[in-house]
Order: sequence, then C-alpha cells, then structure tokens
Amino acid sequence: MALAAEGHDDIKLINELTELYDDLVPVWQVFNRLSGSRESGFGVNAIKPSEIRSRMDEMEIFDPDDREEFDYLINALDHEFMDHHSKKQETKTKANKKR
Repeated sequence: MALAAEGHDDIKLINELTELYDDLVPVWQVFNRLSGSRESGFGVNAIKPSEIRSRMDEMEIFDPDDREEFDYLINALDHEFMDHHSKKQETKTKANKKR
C-alpha cells in the first residue's frame, strides 16, 4: 500500500509541474484514474490492458485508430511512470545500503 501512496504523490507532483496540450488533458485524467487500479506487489505494476480497454468502452471510444492511439498514450505514460518510480526506488535502496 505504501508504494501505491508514493506513486500517487508522484502523480500529484507531475500535475503541479506539467502543462498539457488541451487535447491531452483527457488522456492524463484517465491515466490518473487508472493508476489507482494497479495491483500491488514488490514494485509498481503496469496498468492492466483490460483496465484501459474498459475505460475506452466507458468513454465510447470505438474507432480502431482512436483506440490504438489512446492505448499507446496511456501505455507511454505508464512506462514513464514505472521507470521514474523504479529509479526512485533504486536511489532509496542505495541510500539504505550505505547506512
């Protein structure tokens, strides 16, 4: 649960520091919502494809090209988020080993 809380703090910080193009605001909002659906484990897990597809259905995104673009954007954000979180954890682990 602590990892999820830390990840949530990362998203809040990114919200404060980032300016988005208007057409990307809905993608960012969905990414924020879907980030809460991550399964917890030994680290931050990816957003499940089924969660992304479900959200597209709810938003009535049915055109194949639009679905492909939406999926690509959410996964790109997710990849960057997981990479950021992984690097953050590595830094904490190294700091703890030096003690």
